[in-house]
Amino acid sequence: MIIIHVMGGLGNQLYQYALLEKLRLLGRDVKLDFYAYKDAQGEDREWRELELERLEGLEYEVCTKQERTLFLDNSMKLVDRVRRKLTGRKNRTVAETGDYMPEIFSMDDVYLYGFWGCERYYKDITGILQQKIRFPKSGKPANIETLA
Repeated sequence: MIIIHVMGGLGNQLYQYALLEKLRLLGRDVKLDFYAYKDAQGEDREWRELELERLEGLEYEVCTKQERTLFLDNSMKLVDRVRRKLTGRKNRTVAETGDYMPEIFSMDDVYLYGFWGCERYYKDITGILQQKIRFPKSGKPANIETLA
């Protein structure tokens, strides 16, 4: 499984969604992590709103707290440390370097942390993304003539 950490404003959320779509088209099991918007506290809490939920037509799975913990469990509790020693930690976190990282397409059991804004990640599926991403209709203000 691959989990993509969602962060930032709408533009960055769309890049992260585009990466999800690309990975799904490659047959990967991939989910989004909305922790920073929903469950985080203090510095970990995203100060922007989660905008992906407002868009129509997007299909994605959200990781559970247990799946997130499996990838990011850094607990120092003795029980958790012993469990990790016995079972190992097959999962890993990969942070975006800022450069195009095509190796992420061959990874599995990874937590992806970054904005993934490079067009090379999803250029070949732009048409699919344009069909899937639909913004809500906006309405005209009731007193449009008074604004002129």
